[in-house]
Amino acid sequence: MSRNGGIRWQCTWVNVSQTLGDEPIGFVEIDDGEWDVYFGPLRLGRFHERTLLIEDALGRQHRRHY
Repeated sequence: MSRNGGIRWQCTWVNVSQTLGDEPIGFVEIDDGEWDVYFGPLRLGRFHERTLLIEDALGRQHRRHY
């Protein structure tokens, strides 16, 4: 992940978390185009590949930032 907390997904910028800038995160595919996002053993939320949005653990979606 970059210093400002984002990643590149198929040439598009996706904001994950500024708090975790420069920290490694993991993606586990749970369904076609749906990925759980992890920081170590902690599940941060779910990434929806079609919309390029991350839904947090409470089900709230956050807008992507370019």
